Amino acid sequence: MSTTGGNNGGKKPGLFNSLSGKVLLLTILFVMVGEVLIFLPSIANFRIQWLRARIAQAEVAALAADAAPDQILSNDLRSQILKGAGVLVVSVKKGERRQLILRGDDDLMIDASFDLRAATWLDAIRDAFETMAPGNRIISVMDDPPQ
Repeated sequence: MSTTGGNNGGKKPGLFNSLSGKVLLLTILFVMVGEVLIFLPSIANFRIQWLRARIAQAEVAALAADAAPDQILSNDLRSQILKGAGVLVVSVKKGERRQLILRGDDDLMIDASFDLRAATWLDAIRDAFETMAPGNRIISVMDDPPQ
């Protein structure tokens, strides 16, 4: 007669075979799902707020250019205003007409265009992940200015 040391054939129960292991696994799963559900809208919101801050700075740059005598700026002043605003080109749409207010000396090719007026949350999340791709891009952003 031999004994095996228990009624499960001498095998120790695995961590995830016991009730406490299953509860631990479910807890980890729900915490990870919760983190993803919080993280995705957070990065999208951060990107939208950052872009809206650039729009506000571009609006200030446009007002500064508009206030110049005869709306003529020297190349140095124009470059300083654009650099201070963190933008490359400023244009304003008045009615159905778009007017170029400030432009740098470089010829630019726009890699992507974003309209914050009609963006959905899913678009914003997708665009935020596209932003994380390596490399520099020139983007066009359209929005209603704060003022």
